[in-house]
Amino acid sequence: MGLRRELRKQIARFNEMFRCQASEALLTEIADIRQKVSQLHNEFDNNNGDVRFILDELRGLSRHSLLAKNHESHNLLGMADLLAGLESAQYYTDNFPLALTFNDGLDLLIDAVRRAKDDGLFLEFGVASGRTARCISEHIDGTLYAFDVFEGLPEDWRTGYMKGHFAGVAPELHDNVVIVKGLFADTLPKFAAENDGFISFLHIDCDLYSSTKEIFNIIGRRLVPGSVIVFDEYFNYPGWKRHEFLAFKEFTEANGVEYSYVSFVPSHQQVCVVIRKVSWQVDNGYDFLSSNPGETVRSSEKPVSHQHTNNYP
Repeated sequence: MGLRRELRKQIARFNEMFRCQASEALLTEIADIRQKVSQLHNEFDNNNGDVRFILDELRGLSRHSLLAKNHESHNLLGMADLLAGLESAQYYTDNFPLALTFNDGLDLLIDAVRRAKDDGLFLEFGVASGRTARCISEHIDGTLYAFDVFEGLPEDWRTGYMKGHFAGVAPELHDNVVIVKGLFADTLPKFAAENDGFISFLHIDCDLYSSTKEIFNIIGRRLVPGSVIVFDEYFNYPGWKRHEFLAFKEFTEANGVEYSYVSFVPSHQQVCVVIRKVSWQVDNGYDFLSSNPGETVRSSEKPVSHQHTNNYP
């Protein structure tokens, strides 16, 4: 029983070390755990509950440990997660090292909504269970227009998220939320024709490149300096450079749009940006940054130069 308690504590230490970094100390910890497990095999019959407990714990570690191997091979999904994390960390370092950080996507979302002006449209693309729509609608005075087909992803996204994933029924939401049901390509042109005004706040939670591109193609030129955009799956997962990130990159580069990164969730995929400059004519009444001319802006892959703090506003 003493060895079991010791292993339980050691596995907890392993998890904490793994969350921080793969290091020499971590490799030593793994070797020590394996030695103790081997010792348990010698002491107990394989049907013993203590051994089953330890093996179950180690199976969990094997699923999550990037260093673990099965049949002499690495877990490619784990390695892909690591690669995506390293690429995202490099992008963060190069482009927004001083951006605000939040531990939770809803905290970032609330902060982003508070940054948005009341004058324009508040839009969400990708509703699913309605969790984020409820959050947004609770922090605005006006209407949130929430777009979703509720038939799941219209095409495959990545491993584990195939066509139809996230399918469900339209949720019950607050009275200031208007659900616009259907594919973006079918519903958004009609909505844009019937609703004037510029975009104050845009929440993109549609995962796919094609869906995100559709949004920017149809209403991208409704963005003005000061428009706030939150991407729910911007980076930090395998294939991130091919979806929401890419659609936004293509749109900004093709249209001379400049923006800055405001905040992100380090352990997830959410990112908030604010539009700083657009190439099309904007009525001064909708230029939310007109009172702050000359602020440093960015486009494409140039680093952000203005600073942020890590204090919650």
